[in-house]
Amino acid sequence: MLTATAPALAAPKADLWPFWERHSPQSTAQIDHSPWDRWLKQHIRRGDDGINRIAYAAITPAAHAELQNYINALQQTDIASYGRTQQFAYWVNLYNAATVALILAHYPVESIRNINIS
Repeated sequence: MLTATAPALAAPKADLWPFWERHSPQSTAQIDHSPWDRWLKQHIRRGDDGINRIAYAAITPAAHAELQNYINALQQTDIASYGRTQQFAYWVNLYNAATVALILAHYPVESIRNINIS
């Protein structure tokens, strides 16, 4: 019986959803993700296996600061004032940039699964 109720207890309260649904359908404003694009172009390397990976060992403190500046700028964004397409790009890019920053903060690490953030 406990497993049947556990997901219900973990679910967010319904009154939180209106906050996350806020957007401006008429907005034509765009969020500038060029700093993230530029950062990725500077730090991604193609491996011998053809897979692109971030060269974490080669990232300088200045490059780490650039990444953090991008994340900080996104965190200051009033995301509700944008349309859904821009919101989607915002959340995907913020998630990915924050994931890279987390790995950098714990580098060297064999796997992101080895990072304990709790």
